[in-house]
Amino acid sequence: AAENPTAAPTSAPAESAAPAASAATLADFETASGWEGFDDGGGISRMVCAPVSTEKHNGAQSMQMEYSVANGGWATCGRYFESTQNWSAATGITFAAQAETAGQTLHLDIYAGNPEQWATYVYEFTPNAGGWQVYTVRWDEFKRVDWEENAGSPYDPSLPVGGIAFGIPSPEGAESSSGIFRVDDIALAAETSEAPAAESAPASEVQPPAAESAAPASAPLCPAAALLPSLALFWMAKRKWEVKSGKW
Repeated sequence: AAENPTAAPTSAPAESAAPAASAATLADFETASGWEGFDDGGGISRMVCAPVSTEKHNGAQSMQMEYSVANGGWATCGRYFESTQNWSAATGITFAAQAETAGQTLHLDIYAGNPEQWATYVYEFTPNAGGWQVYTVRWDEFKRVDWEENAGSPYDPSLPVGGIAFGIPSPEGAESSSGIFRVDDIALAAETSEAPAAESAPASEVQPPAAESAAPASAPLCPAAALLPSLALFWMAKRKWEVKSGKW
């Protein structure tokens, strides 16, 4: 999202990192679960986020986010933890999203690192219009925002996490942008430990090694017949010797 210093937690969470929510679920939005809207305070940008039951990916509700963002402004809908989260055992984040209209560029932000001054890591995406789309985002796809130190560096999952938010970037070439989108089923993604077993061919399809070419199917010569060429050569040589020695 665009630069939003006021969107970070106002007080530092406890130093100890708490395990993530049970079953790796961060938010299923069956309740509001601590999510709030924030904006730049300029009077034009705004964010209203609340659970709705009219559209959901799973369960009874999703989180709907209705926004308007001025050029150079920002708006987010986020949740900030009372104590930091340790997400190092996961490989990324998975969530479902949909938008009212096509072409809405959104950000998913992670606030991590030093509680005195959180680092912001962002993943940019454009959800489907109408239908739900499920995203699984690896940690290295979250990049440090441009206006902070080490811009573009990937998120390190060993860093404690203080909060998470969906944000709207500042519109380019327009005075403002507005829209509605929804998210649901935000969870930590775990890597599968079991590799799929290699499929073996059925016995009927397994072919033995090719046999060597067989000799032509002709009847073998008898031993006597095999000696005839040698005897003929011997007889001709003997004739030549007798003629030469005057015995013929």
